Amino acid sequence: MIKKILVIHGPNLNLLGEREPGVYGSASIDTLNSNIIDRAQEQGLECEIFQSNHEGAIIDKLHAARTSFDGVIINAGAYTHYSYAIRDAIAAIKSARAVYAVLASSATIWLYRLWLNFKEYHS
Repeated sequence: MIKKILVIHGPNLNLLGEREPGVYGSASIDTLNSNIIDRAQEQGLECEIFQSNHEGAIIDKLHAARTSFDGVIINAGAYTHYSYAIRDAIAAIKSARAVYAVLASSATIWLYRLWLNFKEYHS
């Protein structure tokens, strides 16, 4: 039986290659998706890719994954740090393993977001 993997790209990842290429690289989301599909096929996996800029759509997809997939890889973008709802939806997945992925150094992103928050509230 072929294992099914769901890859979820969160908000703004549709802009890969355009938005802050110095942080996230110059490859487009289409290039990334093509590489993911190729790698999955090499490993004998079936892979579905989903991208949304909307928290509720990501949660709905995670809920559906509970019974449809053997594994989930998610780059939830900023929701990784700020969405308890997505975290809870991932925790509800019992029949599949879920893994978080990031494209940039998580320490760099975390520091950048702290700086943005500090700048917003102290300017």
